Amino acid sequence: ILWTLVGTFINDNTRCKFIFYSGNDYQGPGGLSEYIEPRSIPDFLGGTAKTRVVDGALVPKALYMSEEEMEKDREHFPLCEDSIYHSVSIARGQVHEVVINNEDVGSVICWDFDVMKQAVIFSVLRTRLPLPPKNEPSKAVHSINPLASDSDHRTVFEKGWKEGTDYFLVEDAITCHDGESIQGSHATEHKGTYVLQWKCVDSQASSFAKNVTELIDSITITHHKAKVMYFHEVLTSQDL
Repeated sequence: ILWTLVGTFINDNTRCKFIFYSGNDYQGPGGLSEYIEPRSIPDFLGGTAKTRVVDGALVPKALYMSEEEMEKDREHFPLCEDSIYHSVSIARGQVHEVVINNEDVGSVICWDFDVMKQAVIFSVLRTRLPLPPKNEPSKAVHSINPLASDSDHRTVFEKGWKEGTDYFLVEDAITCHDGESIQGSHATEHKGTYVLQWKCVDSQASSFAKNVTELIDSITITHHKAKVMYFHEVLTSQDL
């Protein structure tokens, strides 16, 4: 009944992506096996995958991974090959940016990310002039952190650019803490370059490094790095 009421307010293209089952409907024609391979369906739902999780019950704590196991697993197998998510580590003073060149006014930029460690500041920005793809940086690109030389941690914003003139903040910056999951979207109103930016929060920004060794340690030690797993996509205006 609830879906009947809510469904009338949802676009047809989106509404047709939902399927609801009741009782044992998922086992008949048009059921789960037509969309998912039986070996990937739990046995209590009619598939062949064996699981120790009982239908409707809580996941046994014996199956939980410890924090150390999860950290080790991420280091060796950060994401499966067919995953749509990306994983990145960001040290204090560094940024990670996703550059989106938009030619479709009215398209919607969507993002979904989890903060796995430390805290980050997330912003969505738009530049006044179009920028080249991230893998083709302009000669004036500067890193916020002078010791961060890899392209994943370089900003596309040129030194001396001013907010409101050379670039614009199109979504308010938010601080996201360890363990938080963030989803959001932005409807574009202009053609040009949009940038999703994650910046590691420097909790010790007010303290001055006593020597060069302390400064390098604050940048390179893994303990001080934030970790983010993210996904983004752009929905065209025709799909909305």
